Amino acid sequence: MKKLFICLILSFFLFSCSNKEPLYNYTNIDDDNSNISENTENNSSKEKISVHISGEVKRTGVYEMEKGDRVIDLILKAGGFTPDANEDAVNQAEKLKDGQKIYIPKIGETVKLDDVSSKNTLVDINTANKDELMTLPSVGEKTAQSIIDYRENNDFENFEDLLNVPGIGKKRLESFKGLISIGGNVYE
Repeated sequence: MKKLFICLILSFFLFSCSNKEPLYNYTNIDDDNSNISENTENNSSKEKISVHISGEVKRTGVYEMEKGDRVIDLILKAGGFTPDANEDAVNQAEKLKDGQKIYIPKIGETVKLDDVSSKNTLVDINTANKDELMTLPSVGEKTAQSIIDYRENNDFENFEDLLNVPGIGKKRLESFKGLISIGGNVYE
């Protein structure tokens, strides 16, 4: 009986003490509520943007981010770098822009700065102007105008519709991968 009584007291003592935290870990309830309401207001008012990331990240694709986020935020959302990523080839502190494309090269991969800057923005083939279309590989003034002429009568519903534009064949269409979009859908 004495042993049972001692076991009960020890059990009660252990159970009652196990979930207690020191008092200094607790904060004022009013302070917590004001922080919560401020954070909620800030999060709900943030503008959303879509950004494409490819190359040496664990999960390539188009991600919805908040305006003001940086490249490192996108990389983390995409699962981080792969072991082969050249982390120094990308400005991780750069602020993201809507429609931007970020490419993470492999270690030892040669990437021209001109190529990177021309690939930073996706070109929506249903809304792009002639100058924007001319940033695409092998698209000059004539082909850009042909794209504009075609879409005056027909919206591009899928990327294969570009094959109906004079001067664009399968090879050229393939060179547009990761560079063009239709209403936010990226051609990959």
